[in-house]
Amino acid sequence: WMQPQMHPYDRSFYDPTSGEYTVGRYLADLRARYGGIDSLLLWPTYTNIGIDDRNQFDYFRTMPGGLEGVRRVTAELHAEGVKVMWPYNPWDTGTRREGSSDQVALAALLKQTGGDGFNGDTMGSVGLAFWNASLAVHHPLGLEPEGGGTDEALNWATMGWGYWRYPAVPAVNRFKFLTRGRFMAHVCDRWAKDRTDNLQAAWFNGAGYETWENVWGTWNGITPRDAEAIRRVAHMQRFFGADASGGLLLSAGWEPHTPEAVQPAVFASRWRDHQR
Repeated sequence: WMQPQMHPYDRSFYDPTSGEYTVGRYLADLRARYGGIDSLLLWPTYTNIGIDDRNQFDYFRTMPGGLEGVRRVTAELHAEGVKVMWPYNPWDTGTRREGSSDQVALAALLKQTGGDGFNGDTMGSVGLAFWNASLAVHHPLGLEPEGGGTDEALNWATMGWGYWRYPAVPAVNRFKFLTRGRFMAHVCDRWAKDRTDNLQAAWFNGAGYETWENVWGTWNGITPRDAEAIRRVAHMQRFFGADASGGLLLSAGWEPHTPEAVQPAVFASRWRDHQR
């Protein structure tokens, strides 16, 4: 539900003095401020790409501890219930080339380190070749294009960012509706100073939220008021989206703009569990 884009050089995530990752400290800070996260987008690539011949995958290989260090960090995050996404930068074409296609290299590296998927930077959708490459190494991946996705790609991509608008009458997440609840969007508004609209749209649609603060070195921190709103929305999403609650927010029984909300200027979704 809650997913920050973050950077492994953040001082709360890595201690340059000890040379150790500080996953526990990082997660404890987020839990204290806004209730914690469910996944993260681990981003060591842009803005560093281009200073030498290293490609985007090399920036993971040269993280402290190398790929084994990344694997250990990923295992620590998994132990805390946090999924790990990598970025994929398709515009990285002027650097050192891999001995295989990007699709094959990315799938192999994510399998090696235990990663759960990737965010397709600048991509309107993620092509089928990426999904097939993950199946070929027996490590199916979550595919999350920055541009949200396309109808065709719903056959293999179940995630996407949501650069949404916020009219007075809430918009409906079309991909979630078409897939009968099996699509997870993360609403993204990196420069927002007030996150109320973002969170209301996410809650109405049963969608996630990108709790992004470090925008490649520019800090747009979550205010205490927004942090408390995130905590409350996330708590409800985790409860009503969990298997123990019937996975209501992921169910096919979603009725956006239910007519049962009869008060003027109040808009509601209804979630049904047809199994019980």
